[in-house]
Amino acid sequence: MKRHVAAAAAILALLGAQVTAPGARAAPLTFAVLGDTPYDDGYPGAETQSYLDMLAEISRSDARFVVHVGDFKHGATPCRDALFEQRHAEFSMSAIPFILVFGDNEWTDCWRGGSDPLGRLDKLRELFAAGDASLGRTRIALTRQSSNAAYASYRENVRWSENNILFVGLNVPGSNNNLTRMPEEHRTRSAANLAWLQEAFATARAHASGVVVIFMQADPFPQRATANGYTALLEALRGHVGKFPGLVILMHGDSHNCRIDYPLWDPAQRRYFANFQRIETFGSPRVNWLHVTVDTGRGGSAVSLCDAHPRQENGRVPGASPAENGRPRWRRCRCQ
Repeated sequence: MKRHVAAAAAILALLGAQVTAPGARAAPLTFAVLGDTPYDDGYPGAETQSYLDMLAEISRSDARFVVHVGDFKHGATPCRDALFEQRHAEFSMSAIPFILVFGDNEWTDCWRGGSDPLGRLDKLRELFAAGDASLGRTRIALTRQSSNAAYASYRENVRWSENNILFVGLNVPGSNNNLTRMPEEHRTRSAANLAWLQEAFATARAHASGVVVIFMQADPFPQRATANGYTALLEALRGHVGKFPGLVILMHGDSHNCRIDYPLWDPAQRRYFANFQRIETFGSPRVNWLHVTVDTGRGGSAVSLCDAHPRQENGRVPGASPAENGRPRWRRCRCQ
């Protein structure tokens, strides 16, 4: 559809990083990101048809791979096997490698329709995390956390590397990361996520990766100061980002607002981390996708993304701090 093409052009993001690794310059890498769609109940729903058109458009693009950051159905839609299998078939038809990051609408919120969340999580793993490769008609190899016997059930946590960039997928859903309804499940999965993050950053340092890109479903920056289901994750990110010489990009869905900002606060230095960017993709009812190019050889970064409204917190604007530190200025473009 034309509106997808126009928006994809408007949202082109060039995300570079100061790269400390020696050697030849890596070529820019382009990939696609979508999430929180479709939210109608399938054929012949208008949103589903737009979503199918969008998948076809992405397959025709220059993207190396595509990541769906979760919530491939409405939270009130029953979590039936038939719908899961339909989505699996759609993702598998992608001409380029396809990776799904699990969202709350696919498992933690399935109690709303009378399903067992853990049973639905098992089904997601069976369908979307089988084998050691992505979905799609062409595939890329994935390293799964389940290769470690201590985390054998966490097949959905993945990583892969291309062009001096390390990509990481985590099972971090909305609805407070399942802390409120299933605190024990939250505790064990959070421990696995933190271990996977630690291993990812150790891998990035060992291979002198210039950029780490993290994909997950939830917006971990809730508008409240009290401890919540994302507190431990944000604390871990502060520790890793503070020691990492390159750029860290967190890409997620959940809030359905396409935006980019610098929201990770460093309480010790009383500033936002200049090398941490958050990018959120579109969500229902806006069926659209992000066309992202990461260039680790530019010697600096420039960011342009649709609806990049900085979130204010206690009077501080996340986009201001990186500019003051000599980092790229935050910019925005108009949605189409």
